[in-house]
Amino acid sequence: MTTSDDDTPSDRVKKALAGKRPVKAATFKVIDGGKTEPAPKKPRRQSARKKADEPPAHDAPPDGPTDDDEQLPPDGGTPPDGTSPEDLERARSAALLDQNERDNGRRLLIWFGPDIVYVSGM
Repeated sequence: MTTSDDDTPSDRVKKALAGKRPVKAATFKVIDGGKTEPAPKKPRRQSARKKADEPPAHDAPPDGPTDDDEQLPPDGGTPPDGTSPEDLERARSAALLDQNERDNGRRLLIWFGPDIVYVSGM
């Protein structure tokens, strides 16, 4: 496909702009409207900072174990009855991982890796 010097995209844009029509000067009329009286002032809400005498209920310590609690016996400790050494090793390696989505996936693979199956179309 060959184009002449007059048929380049730049020339077509220039031709289109050359044919533009000027916009007629419009006169706008200012319309006075609205209320003439100022709006009454709304009462201010109390600041939340003033109510900070006691912490909110959600800041109370949790009832159950936290991430800082040690839930596995230390090395040399006695595992719960019926715990295989393999399960104890998996629990120790999973406990060392961070509490985030990436390491949650790693924990999933540590515990259920051989049993995870991908089913297409689901």
